[in-house]
Amino acid sequence: MNVTGTKSNGQNSRELFSEETTTVLVFRDGAVIRLNAAVSVGQLVFLTNKKTNQEVVCQVLRKRGYKPTTCYVELQFTEARPEYWGVPFPEGQKSAAEFNIVEQVQAEEVTAEEAETPVAPHRSRTWTS
Repeated sequence: MNVTGTKSNGQNSRELFSEETTTVLVFRDGAVIRLNAAVSVGQLVFLTNKKTNQEVVCQVLRKRGYKPTTCYVELQFTEARPEYWGVPFPEGQKSAAEFNIVEQVQAEEVTAEEAETPVAPHRSRTWTS
């Protein structure tokens, strides 16, 4: 795989990058890759499958630090490309974005419920004999 895009050089300008990488996970509509280049959530990048020489535009959905200079990046295709990976996906399977949204909502609901659970304040008791 090859990823091409732009990265900020810190001076209100962007610099072109091109990096060879591998996929960690593939989805019908995207992938998770390791990437050294600094990218931002929402940014568009070009992903080239070197085996087939097919290119697709992807949007960065999420990124998570892995090592000081490497991160995991979740990409979603900006157009339907069911044959891009050359592997069949089961019909009716949720896309990565749909699955993650459901997980996020459930996590927020759990967090919200936990935050509303009242906790009795600690009070010191004086014992008399």
